[in-house]
Amino acid sequence: MEARLSLHSETCSSEDLQEMAIELSRALVSEPGIQVLEESVSSRKGAKGDPITIGTILLSLITSGAAVAMVNVVKSLIDRDHTLKIKIKTEKEEIEVDSNSLKAGQVDRILKVLERASR
Repeated sequence: MEARLSLHSETCSSEDLQEMAIELSRALVSEPGIQVLEESVSSRKGAKGDPITIGTILLSLITSGAAVAMVNVVKSLIDRDHTLKIKIKTEKEEIEVDSNSLKAGQVDRILKVLERASR
């Protein structure tokens, strides 16, 4: 199952978001059953350099345990920066996670979205 994580914040710069995405990617890749995938992005005509999508990570979650690990890593990042919002998008659904939704027990809802995506 694949999931795309996109980081957003009204107070962070693009550079800060990209640094957080790199940090998140490193934390996720160290978890068993999670693979961080290269995402191909088409560049605009005439643009120079490699095309990138700031603050976006494409993951492959191999086990249900990997989904739980992903949620825990996401939660730890959001706990450090309460302005951060992370969109988790699967082929079937999209859910946005922030500090308020995690306090409200949205973890189970996130896991259900990921479970439905694996069917």
